[in-house]
Amino acid sequence: MIFVKSEQIINFFEKLNQSEINYILIRNINSELPNSLIIGKDIDILVNKKDKKKFIEFMKNNNFVEIKHPFSQDKFLYNLDKFKMFKNDSNILIDVCFQLANRSTNLGEWIPLHKNIQESSFKNKKFLKFGKLSCFCLSSEDELVILVSRSILDKKNFQDGYIKRIEYLLEKTNKIEVKYKLSLIFFKYALVILQKLKNKEYSFIINNYISFKEY
Repeated sequence: MIFVKSEQIINFFEKLNQSEINYILIRNINSELPNSLIIGKDIDILVNKKDKKKFIEFMKNNNFVEIKHPFSQDKFLYNLDKFKMFKNDSNILIDVCFQLANRSTNLGEWIPLHKNIQESSFKNKKFLKFGKLSCFCLSSEDELVILVSRSILDKKNFQDGYIKRIEYLLEKTNKIEVKYKLSLIFFKYALVILQKLKNKEYSFIINNYISFKEY
């Protein structure tokens, strides 16, 4: 396996931190950043919609070019901005969204998450270090909610890296806050999700979500 050079990733985030753009690294599954990101895998970040133009200009000024996003032909509902993908000569791929979103259970359209989750993501973000990499990340509660919702609605599977991170976050999060935010996405099924996560019944969560009738 060939990895993206860690110093290039560190340098990118150093410049982004200095730009005053309101951004968040959405996830760092299996601690890939900054040393173990395989060439071809992207870095997922969230940028505040108010900074969209500023971010696009920042990427151009730092020798990134916009390329076609793999989901560019998908449907985006409720004024959700389409995702963008950028690449530079150092093989850094940046996948950026301007609102947190998941696929719908209808025809797989992309829909924004509840505004309270959107607001919380920026209000409660935290500045973390991964070795020599420093960047803004989601709070533990928001990260847990995003990982769970992505597993259920987007991937329809709890992948090993997600499970490891979810189990870590479950031990350190405010469960009342997590339940509330999950309920903004899954309504009454949020309680079932928390119970089954505690019991590590991941397949049950996926298989029974669509058939759950007690909303």
